[in-house]
Amino acid sequence: MTQTTQKHETSRPIPIPRTGITGAPNLLLHILLCLTSIMIAAGAANAFDALRVPRLAVEIFGGVLLLLIGVYFFRIGKLTGKMSRGFLPVLIFGSVLLIYLTSSTILAAVCFSAIFYMGEGAILLATQPKKSLVSFPLVPLVAFGVAALVCKELDVALLTLIPLPATIALAQGTRSSAAKENGLTRVGVICLTSLCFGITVVGFGLWFLHQSLGTLEISAIRDMLDTLRTQVTAQILELNLTSGQETIYPFQGQEALVADTVAITINILPGIFVAFCNIVATLAQMLTLSGLTAFGFGDSVTGRVKAFRISVVSSFVFLLAWIVALIANAESTTLVGTVAENFTIILMPGMALAGFLRLTITLAKKGCAPGCLLILVFFIPCVSTYAFIIFAMYEAIAAVFGPLVAKLKPPKNDDDHIFPPQGGQDDNNDSDDSNQNNNDNDNDNNDNTNDQGPRLF
Repeated sequence: MTQTTQKHETSRPIPIPRTGITGAPNLLLHILLCLTSIMIAAGAANAFDALRVPRLAVEIFGGVLLLLIGVYFFRIGKLTGKMSRGFLPVLIFGSVLLIYLTSSTILAAVCFSAIFYMGEGAILLATQPKKSLVSFPLVPLVAFGVAALVCKELDVALLTLIPLPATIALAQGTRSSAAKENGLTRVGVICLTSLCFGITVVGFGLWFLHQSLGTLEISAIRDMLDTLRTQVTAQILELNLTSGQETIYPFQGQEALVADTVAITINILPGIFVAFCNIVATLAQMLTLSGLTAFGFGDSVTGRVKAFRISVVSSFVFLLAWIVALIANAESTTLVGTVAENFTIILMPGMALAGFLRLTITLAKKGCAPGCLLILVFFIPCVSTYAFIIFAMYEAIAAVFGPLVAKLKPPKNDDDHIFPPQGGQDDNNDSDDSNQNNNDNDNDNNDNTNDQGPRLF
């Protein structure tokens, strides 16, 4: 009874106190937030060819900033234990991959700068006293001033504000989740953050598109996409491999296949963009929760604040969209199939993560950890092409059909009182059954009090 009462107490909402982060950590966070927002504008200026400084300077700045963020993640990991040990590997693997693909540090620095700004900025907004919040706007103002010196155009320098709306949403959503039983769930906070981030990016994108095309008419955008499709197809067909004195064009004679692949890729760009926003929001929210624990606000990071659980409705929509896309696009690409495929891509990262967590927890309950978890780690790279869809389908099927199977499953009949075992062991078995029932009741109480679903850390 004592343990059950303690679990009830820890599951109650605990508002995040506005005691603030003081001293050197507060100053360090403000400096890093300023540097990361400058990096976002500098990276965009490099893409638009609007830099006042040499590109090499931005490359060096991006590399140094990645190192600083890595040191910060390492320090936070030491303070919070296992809660944020995954950030440093994600930073290293993601940075190495992006640097390898782009031969530059700029894209990796821009992506992790946005995640860092949103996650750590939300900590400041969620914990600072209301009187001290007036200092937070100084970060984007200072960053805009420096970016205006680095960028040739002021509208490019304004890109320092891209993560700000999502940061505000993440801070307010986290406070609501911690303070109210009916507040936003963890997935709700992630969706709200992703929505704000996506709207901001789309807004700036439409602004620059209007500057480039001079209009935002549907016909002009369609013509631009057709031109892009033609150019990308031509570039792929011109790819060649040189072997000695012989030049091989691997895609020659496959013009129709290449054109269809490029068209399909362009059609699913909306789904890829939304999925990217969801991933960024998820990583930022993980950073926020681990940072709250590191800075002494861990009491508020309990219960539904940590629970990562996909709803049955989302699981059903994922299954339906996957089936519709499979049928509608069986012979040729259709509008219905394209829409369904976009929904599948949007939901797949969250479903896959929830499925991975559900599988690891199930294996742990079956007593298979850590051996099966190690096998699972080696299993993922072997089926990397299908890993996301495997875990996503596992989560969707378990969420949609799991409750139905549990209802149809017949209850266990305890016939020991009718046919007692031989050897005079009836009393012992009754005692064991009583202990087992008590354990089952404790597990049921724990499930009812927590009701949290799997956690990310």
